[in-house]
Amino acid sequence: MKHQFIAFQTVIPQTYQLSYQIFLPGDYGVEPGRTWPLILSLHSASARGTNPEEILKADLPATIEAGVEYPFVVVAPLCPAETWWSDYLPALDVLLKEVCDRYSVDQNRVAVTGVSMGAFGVWHLGATYPNRFSALVPISGGGAWFYGFPERARTLAAVPMWIFHGDADPIIPLREAVVLAEEHKAAGANSRLTIIPEGGHDIWKQVYRMPELISWLAEQKRIPG
Repeated sequence: MKHQFIAFQTVIPQTYQLSYQIFLPGDYGVEPGRTWPLILSLHSASARGTNPEEILKADLPATIEAGVEYPFVVVAPLCPAETWWSDYLPALDVLLKEVCDRYSVDQNRVAVTGVSMGAFGVWHLGATYPNRFSALVPISGGGAWFYGFPERARTLAAVPMWIFHGDADPIIPLREAVVLAEEHKAAGANSRLTIIPEGGHDIWKQVYRMPELISWLAEQKRIPG
């Protein structure tokens, strides 16, 4: 029996659906023509599902709900159950474009942060669209080897990053963040790694309340290229 090798290629459209919460600064819209920086917040695995209210219970949205002022437009989508942020990278990119068109956003000041599963999403989204963001802030996370990490962190050399991890994290070991920070810094990047002494997996409760982080995010600006 003879055999033949035949190449096959096709394009299959895919539909994405993501619910999201949006937070606007208290003085949003007061000053005509003013634009605001934006933060995309990717939650951890515990909030996955169909109830958008779950978004408000943890991570950056919970911090804002508790009264911490963020002078940003904050977009917090909901990841469906049994899926990961890496399954929605094209949808997140389009969502950001839609929000930037609908609201008064400075498109050169768009940052992404995430906790745990959300931090894995930060790395993957950033590496997929490296010219899109002004800053990335992954917390208590890592980068999946099957998506090319940690080496792929070098593709983010032009994007400032502030990485946070607890040295007592029982779920994702500190070394996951360290190796990514080393790869990012080796590429000549503006890279910071802050290790929280005795910090567990929920250091977001401390990190998102840091005035210096809020100020740092506000200062970052993408250089169009």
